[in-house]
Amino acid sequence: MSIFKTITVNPTITLVAYTANDVVGGLLTFTLPRHAAGGGILGNIRLNDADAENAAMKLFLFNAVPATTIADAAAFVITAADQALCFYEQAIAAADWATDTDGWVKYKPNVIFAADGAIYGYLVCVATPTYTAATDLSISLDVWIPE
Repeated sequence: MSIFKTITVNPTITLVAYTANDVVGGLLTFTLPRHAAGGGILGNIRLNDADAENAAMKLFLFNAVPATTIADAAAFVITAADQALCFYEQAIAAADWATDTDGWVKYKPNVIFAADGAIYGYLVCVATPTYTAATDLSISLDVWIPE
């Protein structure tokens, strides 16, 4: 048997013009239920852009805390050791946002992950958005966790 859980993170973003390859919101932490320390299956990823910037981005997800901490609006540069922790990468094209009229984009990766009780991530700009509110973005992960 397994449980299904949706974990949502609202990155705190700055109201400046991001440049290509900037991290949006710093390190993201998706805290899993306590019995998910062995991992599970990542079923869906949903991103919401309340400001309708519809910017091209990439989402990187990690099994453990990357050693390289990158602040909001700083360049995304990670080490080879951090790259080894990355279990999923999703490109988000500007056109992906346009195909969904309610401001969400959704991906169905269905990948297995191992975790220490959390999934960590970085959202990285490919384009150059400027958000009008610090809460304009949210990212939700749907996970299935064996009991």
